[in-house]
Amino acid sequence: IRTTVRTKIMSTQRIFTTLIQKIDFVCNKKPLRTVIYSEKGKEVLEMYQNPNSPQSTHVWYACYGSNLSKERFMRYIHHCTDNTPPSEDRPFVFDHPIYFAKSASHWQNGGKAFLNDSDIGMAYGRIYKITREQYEEVKLQEGSDYTKKLSFGEIDGFPVYSFTDTQLDVPTRTPSKEYFSVILNGLRECYDGILSETEMVNYLISSIIPEKAFTTACAI
Repeated sequence: IRTTVRTKIMSTQRIFTTLIQKIDFVCNKKPLRTVIYSEKGKEVLEMYQNPNSPQSTHVWYACYGSNLSKERFMRYIHHCTDNTPPSEDRPFVFDHPIYFAKSASHWQNGGKAFLNDSDIGMAYGRIYKITREQYEEVKLQEGSDYTKKLSFGEIDGFPVYSFTDTQLDVPTRTPSKEYFSVILNGLRECYDGILSETEMVNYLISSIIPEKAFTTACAI
């Protein structure tokens, strides 16, 4: 019995030593292919890590503001080193609310959309599958107000990333009619058949301070 236990301990130690070596192999950014067998040897789990695989080179970029409009988002992509269009896009619902604050000169000095990741709520978004390099370049183009990186797990094996402002304690600001319209058009593109026009408009207006919400948006 002691011999059997000792053998099992030594076998376990070898397994851990092998795993540590493989982890070190991955950390040195080298390809890794590992085959792990179940106890009975009936099942095989293959874990494959390759720096050139789609899972390593692509991410989902999750947006909630004007980039809901694909036409608007493609303006950022056209200014990336790699201007290949997203390979896929889908609706994505955040479990945090959006708010409008600060200002943007190119949006008539109205407020910009931000995600309040410290609060529980809901926001309608859109995810685009792009390269990691494109994501970082889009983030840079968005400027200093969007420097907080957010992670929302994975979808189909690809990480979901977004960004928002690091400052939450800032005065809210009503968005311009033009900015509101671009976001609304993005919702129409992405949530056609899922949300009604009224639901889309009410969702956006509810994200703005009620007494400052402009009813003219209902006519857009």
